[in-house]
Amino acid sequence: MVSMVTVYLFLHILGAFMIVGGSTLGEGLTAGMKRSTNAHTLLALSSVASRIPMMTVPGALLAIIFGTLMIPLYGFSHSAIWINISYTLWIISAVLSVAVLGPAMRNMHALAQRDAAAGTEASAELLAAVKSPRFGMTVHTLSLLVLIFLVLMVFKPGN
Repeated sequence: MVSMVTVYLFLHILGAFMIVGGSTLGEGLTAGMKRSTNAHTLLALSSVASRIPMMTVPGALLAIIFGTLMIPLYGFSHSAIWINISYTLWIISAVLSVAVLGPAMRNMHALAQRDAAAGTEASAELLAAVKSPRFGMTVHTLSLLVLIFLVLMVFKPGN
């Protein structure tokens, strides 16, 4: 018989894999977009990138819900520093994703659709959106936060 703790752990780790997979895919697609000046290529890459939240949002929910449920089952306290840092970073990740990355991706995708319909070269406006330091830094920050999550979950500092 499979225990409740095992099911929770499986779902928590599944969520983590979904987040890591989405983050890795996002980094790769961002690198590809920054290297391209072709509107059709940018449209294809932004189409794939726009689907990443279909993986990362459920993953983030699985990770936070089942991680929270496991805290007392493993004898940890909700006041542990590593747990509070994780919750804080989870909120920061959600805010960055919703307030910065999502709008930037929707804008890039719309510009790529417009440019692809008009021709093959990306407009200066689309290239500026793709090469925006704000966009790039947000993608990299989210990836760094994923790495910090993994370190916190594995090493549980301060526990």
